[in-house]
Amino acid sequence: MSGIDQVARGLAPSALVFQASRFGRGRGRFARRSTAVVRRVAAAGPLALWVSAPGRACPRGLVPSASSSACFAGFGSGSWASLALALGLGMRALVWLPVGVTPPPSWGLGLVCAGQAGAWWGTPDLA
Repeated sequence: MSGIDQVARGLAPSALVFQASRFGRGRGRFARRSTAVVRRVAAAGPLALWVSAPGRACPRGLVPSASSSACFAGFGSGSWASLALALGLGMRALVWLPVGVTPPPSWGLGLVCAGQAGAWWGTPDLA
């Protein structure tokens, strides 16, 4: 362990870490790990908050769903797929997007605040 992982674990030594290597082999392990993380956060109840920072626009065709297989269906963005699952499960969400990138209108995210580098978007209770 090195770099940012080591720093993060040092700041939160009691954090539950979901290692992709514990979710099988192949590329699918990342989707399985992400699904487990989203479901774990959702299990915290109505105050659960999903925070995401995708670095690019949402892949065409991806929509929020409570089905992990619908969200992780080869769209090419784990950040957006995880957010789609979180929203599909009814979680509150806060999303940072770089300048020039906005969430799909149908996802129901509203502008929370904007700056020169990008903006925070959130579910209606946060916007």
